[in-house]
Amino acid sequence: MTEKMNRRNFLRVAAAAPATLGAGSVFAASTSGTPAPAHWDYEADVVVIGCGAAGLMAAVQAFDGGAKVVVFDKGMSPYHTSTRLNGGCFAAVGSRIQKEHGVKDSPEAFVDNMSAYGDGMTLREPALTYARNSGAAFDWMVDHGLAPGMWQPYNGHTNPRTVRQKTYNGKDYIDVLVRECNKRGIKIHHDRALQKVFYDEKANRVLGVACGNCKVTETAHAAKGVILATGGLTGSPTEVGKWSPVLSDAVTIGGGANNGDAMRVVIRDVGTPITHMQYFAEYPDALATGPGRGPQIRYQYFVDEGAMLVNKEGKRFVNESLAPTLISPSMERNSDKSMYLLMTTDQFERATKKYPFGALLSSPQWTRARWDTELAKGRVIVQGNTIEEAAKKIGVDPKGLLDQVAEWNQTVASGRDLKFGRTKFAGKFEGTHFFMAKINVWVCLSMGGFKVDKHLQVLGWNDQPVGGLYAAGETVGGIHGAHYLGGDACGFAHTSGYVTGRLLTGQKVVI
Repeated sequence: MTEKMNRRNFLRVAAAAPATLGAGSVFAASTSGTPAPAHWDYEADVVVIGCGAAGLMAAVQAFDGGAKVVVFDKGMSPYHTSTRLNGGCFAAVGSRIQKEHGVKDSPEAFVDNMSAYGDGMTLREPALTYARNSGAAFDWMVDHGLAPGMWQPYNGHTNPRTVRQKTYNGKDYIDVLVRECNKRGIKIHHDRALQKVFYDEKANRVLGVACGNCKVTETAHAAKGVILATGGLTGSPTEVGKWSPVLSDAVTIGGGANNGDAMRVVIRDVGTPITHMQYFAEYPDALATGPGRGPQIRYQYFVDEGAMLVNKEGKRFVNESLAPTLISPSMERNSDKSMYLLMTTDQFERATKKYPFGALLSSPQWTRARWDTELAKGRVIVQGNTIEEAAKKIGVDPKGLLDQVAEWNQTVASGRDLKFGRTKFAGKFEGTHFFMAKINVWVCLSMGGFKVDKHLQVLGWNDQPVGGLYAAGETVGGIHGAHYLGGDACGFAHTSGYVTGRLLTGQKVVI
């Protein structure tokens, strides 16, 4: 048996059962290509699967390049996608706003940061494509009405290059892309899950797709290519737990359609391998108000005012000033896989004066009144007249915490954190009335998916590009490596859509 038969057919057989179930069993799995139907329901130049930031950006760019575009999406709205749910932070090199701030930067420096942050697991070629085109993609959004954001340097980026929306979420981006699609008459065919990829194995060419639901199936021919922008896995806590069992109980956030079904269909029909599936963006900031749900508490804004992070034993375990996704592994090694935020009333009030309350809790629905409601429940947020009282209420060892606070106050006085190297102190823990919050892992991004080349073309079983098949956004694996550097997911989603849509229509991009 040849290597070709071994590897490709193994991938197909492994994916066939779950993919067929997820696709409504309209077509059988194939082991020797997937012939085109006798008649196509749609004739297009470019077919886009997915209507998040990556998919919509790709559709608009392809349309502007003269292509006839068809967009299918499993969900019911562009506002039920990962970009809509993110924190509104976009990382880009060479944008006008970066130049206005006088920052000297380069794509290579950006990718070096991504690689260092991602434990050397970042795939450099597609990452460089992102970096080289990110400024143009961001400027395109600005030129088409993106609401003004804030220049906000982010930990892990050695050169400032991130902009955060003032709303602290990604709706601003989706608003722009939906508006631009509507202007061009680009229709999104909702409730159309990917069911089949038609693939000519001899020509190594994807011909088109079939998408639908349990009642209807529609086929579309893609003369130039298919762009996969189907998102990741975070819409399904079960899928997250399968690939990373340590995250089985994590709070997850993602579009409900993002469960990996489309990925399995492509593996089944084309035999494409996947990569980096065990990696997720694990933020140490879930306020788990219920099983698998809750807001993202941006603890770092409180840390900037002097707050402290401790484990269940009341001891510090990390430099609180590290970027969030570097704190997560340390938190997961704690006895209860949690951490606890301790802050004085003064520290709390200073943070609430600097930021909108909804920004501190990553949701406009989280007002001060909602905070007070959860505080009254006394489960994940507590307040005590003393540190000891607050510790007892939330389940932290009181003596351990009191000893730690005494030690920390000495550290603040000396100005040197000999244990973990924290350099921001902002005062001792003194006075009365202290808040504590129990924090768990919050998963907002899966970092595995299809392996692509520098043109974002999907690679087949032999590491060679599959003709007519491209991937964008969270569907791509290996961009972030082992850890996610803030602003890169939103930035890559838009930029990869920008690149694929333009490449397929012969427009200028930088490779």
